[in-house]
Amino acid sequence: MTSLFELCKRIYTETHLDNPVGDFSIARWEGIIMEDINEENSYVVINENKVIAFSFMYQVYASNWELGWIGAQDRTEMNLLDLLITRQLNDAVMSGIKTIEKEVDSTCPYSLHIV
Repeated sequence: MTSLFELCKRIYTETHLDNPVGDFSIARWEGIIMEDINEENSYVVINENKVIAFSFMYQVYASNWELGWIGAQDRTEMNLLDLLITRQLNDAVMSGIKTIEKEVDSTCPYSLHIV
């Protein structure tokens, strides 16, 4: 799990250079990321015990989810985001979810990839 939170921190830090993030511990990052997460419909790709992509879903209301933190080890693995998000969309249909929200961050290539 530590490698997952370290990857999240690295991606967020790299994509928010104009508005730098505070110097938080990995435990604090874990708390931020895991708060209100929909664990059943959030996915991580692991290869050789290393997290290479992730897509986290959050429950907003009974019929509304929010696609939150997404990313990959590097931009050559963007196709993995497509697979994860397709799975999440299928989950949403099966769960009767009416709306999925997503904040698009113009400084984040992973966020822009799924627009």
